[in-house]
Amino acid sequence: MPGYFGSTDAGSNSWRGALAAGADLSLYPPDAGPLAADPRRGVITVGAVPWIVNFNVPIRTDDVAAARRVARAVGERGGGLAGVEAMALAHSPGVVEVACNLLDPGTSPPQAVISAIEAAAAREGLRPVEGGAYVIGKLPDEIIAAADAQLL
Repeated sequence: MPGYFGSTDAGSNSWRGALAAGADLSLYPPDAGPLAADPRRGVITVGAVPWIVNFNVPIRTDDVAAARRVARAVGERGGGLAGVEAMALAHSPGVVEVACNLLDPGTSPPQAVISAIEAAAAREGLRPVEGGAYVIGKLPDEIIAAADAQLL
């Protein structure tokens, strides 16, 4: 599998992508466009990934280690919720935030994350800031509604 970018020659104004000139592109057939790259024009690749929701829950504590245990318990890698990545970040005096990426908000929606954080925090003798949870950006349903309303 090719990497994303290769280095350029020092002092050169050229850019070089992951595939060498004349590379066999049949291993990576395009969804659209020609099967061979024009050496005068090159190629461009466009990709997309599913929407990630950034969801943060502040916890009343200065104990970053305890908040990290909460984050580990909530995140999928630590045996927590499916499709959740979580870490603890010092936020302000008396508050550490459990910052989460919800990779599949349909499987693990924000309310499920709050419940898991409340339970894990309680085991540490901590509690989330009431009403403090927030999403950064928009939820997928909000994006779709805005597009439908032609507000984007």
